[in-house]
Amino acid sequence: MSGMRIGIFYTKNQHVLKSMSHLALFHQCPGPTQYVISRLLGDREWLENTFFPGNRQRLKESQLMMVRGLQDLGIPVLKSSAGLYVWADFRKFLTSQTLEAEMELWWRFLGEKLYIAPGKAFECYEPGWFRLTFSLPNELLQAGLKKLKKLLKQETKTKICN
Repeated sequence: MSGMRIGIFYTKNQHVLKSMSHLALFHQCPGPTQYVISRLLGDREWLENTFFPGNRQRLKESQLMMVRGLQDLGIPVLKSSAGLYVWADFRKFLTSQTLEAEMELWWRFLGEKLYIAPGKAFECYEPGWFRLTFSLPNELLQAGLKKLKKLLKQETKTKICN
């Protein structure tokens, strides 16, 4: 839910649980928020029949929109069946096949207000792979893909690509 910043921590490790319990004393969720969330999570029928199916459907549609949008731009995407992001191959847009070139491309993305996480941030050993999150409203995904298309078109025109 927008605006309700809460999290759930689950562990069987008693040492970690004890430490987190001590931290939680100083970082509790507000009472009204706890009440609303407990009511939502307590309604198993609504969760199983409405929330989870609707959420899965929206995520599936968003993933498809992201994958198709990238493929339309000629960007290969790794096939996946889980997660909230896709891995895309931007190697052909690097000036050289180095991590430095990957970071140069990342800075160009940022310059267009596109946050596309470089593979380096996830210890990806091959430069040019980027992680794109698709768990966003469709309007934001479409706007991001449009910006990406414009940027990549400029990159191709200026012959920065190898």
